[in-house]
Amino acid sequence: MLKGDRVICDLCQSDMGQLHNLPSDFVDSAPDMRVPPHYAVCPVCFEYSVPLEPEQDTQPL
Repeated sequence: MLKGDRVICDLCQSDMGQLHNLPSDFVDSAPDMRVPPHYAVCPVCFEYSVPLEPEQDTQPL
């Protein structure tokens, strides 16, 4: 989510940073940071949102 020039996590509402104006020579090598993301998730929320590997059955047969 974008509030002013700040990018806010859509899940926990933490401040993730600020939009930047990049020089034109970096346009091809870096993502356009001047455009707000449609949906923003911070690294902590992303870690919890990724499904964990199912636990292996350790019981003997």
